[in-house]
Amino acid sequence: MRAREIFIPMLVTALLLALAEIVCAPALRAQSQPQTPPPAAAKIADIKVNGSQKHTVEEVSQVSGLKVGDVVTKEQIQAGANRVGKSGLFASVNYQFTTDSTGVHIVFEVEDAEAVPVLFDNFPWFSDAELAEAMRKAIGLFDGTAPPEGAIIDKMSAALQDLLFNRGIHGRVEHTLIERPDGPGDILQFSVAEGAVTKVSGITFTDSLAMRSIEVSARLVDAVGQPYSRMMLMVFDYEQVRPIYLSSGYLKVTFGTPTAVLTGETAPAGEKMVKVTVPITPGAQFHFAGITWSQTSAFTSAALTAMIPLAPGGIADGGKFQGAIQRIIQQYAHVGYLDAQIDPQPQFDDAGAKVAYRAQVTEGPQYKMGNLIVTGLSLDGEKRLRAAWTLAQGTPFDQDYFDNFVSRVKHPSEAIFGNIPVHYDKLGELLRRDEQNHTVDVLLDFQ
Repeated sequence: MRAREIFIPMLVTALLLALAEIVCAPALRAQSQPQTPPPAAAKIADIKVNGSQKHTVEEVSQVSGLKVGDVVTKEQIQAGANRVGKSGLFASVNYQFTTDSTGVHIVFEVEDAEAVPVLFDNFPWFSDAELAEAMRKAIGLFDGTAPPEGAIIDKMSAALQDLLFNRGIHGRVEHTLIERPDGPGDILQFSVAEGAVTKVSGITFTDSLAMRSIEVSARLVDAVGQPYSRMMLMVFDYEQVRPIYLSSGYLKVTFGTPTAVLTGETAPAGEKMVKVTVPITPGAQFHFAGITWSQTSAFTSAALTAMIPLAPGGIADGGKFQGAIQRIIQQYAHVGYLDAQIDPQPQFDDAGAKVAYRAQVTEGPQYKMGNLIVTGLSLDGEKRLRAAWTLAQGTPFDQDYFDNFVSRVKHPSEAIFGNIPVHYDKLGELLRRDEQNHTVDVLLDFQ
């Protein structure tokens, strides 16, 4: 990212001549030379920012280090623009300044950069309000997001390091850009490493369904007693708690950021213990209102609907529904449609607490069985193997048949080879597609 400076000299007053000397010295020297050396700096009259939807003039001014009333040189204006460019807040930064009798007028032309949510992973000694305030003091602006890279991140890390030091907590602050555990996109995670460790003594969910769930209780061992980490708890919520809500029809359930408070207790190894609270908003309990399918050829719409084990008007069990969609995709692969995809888009009726689905089916081409290629067996062993393989060349390729056959011959089997002595330690398998002719060769290598 680079700041581009655009200078517009205006020969109006001695002050303008002074700045023009700074900005366009070669041209001015060619025209005239003042009798006395001009001043090297002038006062900033105003600063404007165009193009940002997120950041105010005050915020950009703080990042630049320039403010109205400052007496600045050309070099200082350039340095301020460089700071804005290196902050990571903007995808592009250009600037220009003009001068008149009131002073210097600076205009930044910017384009907001991508911003990602910030997660303070394991800072139980501070509230989120304290952490946010520390960020605002350090960088002048903080809305819970940050650019994925740039000088701003280093300032945020330094501010967190100062918080730890001032509270007498030993640890080193690290930051990592990681994938969200609960959906698409990234999170910028700040965490304390190589220092103070706190452990989870217990977890409270703010909704009764999670609190009384036997399945959730059985999995708490994965989190309780472990080092406190919001990221770890978010993964736990997504993988262990969320399915309970989806299966009960709470398809719009949301999970807030886990919070922790120190209990005053210590673990056997001396770590401080924290009690965690997970906010849950279950939303409405939805009922199934049916499903429609885009045009299909391998199966009729009625046949596909029959594979969905949900009754109209019944609880919209999200777990069963997703499982059914995966089984339908397997059914497509069973008859040669190896690239089949299904995208079921929910149509929510919030007022009636109902959900219907519009499923877009992309079948792709139907593949046929090509050649069976066998290596590593004796002639008799290969003959027996080919006799056991019953998927004929030219018939629709069957992914299920292939998977089951491979499982049967993973190890020497009397059911396949009879009393012929066959010895191999492992089996390599490969499906080789012919994308033009839509055939699949099966390669089995016995080693």
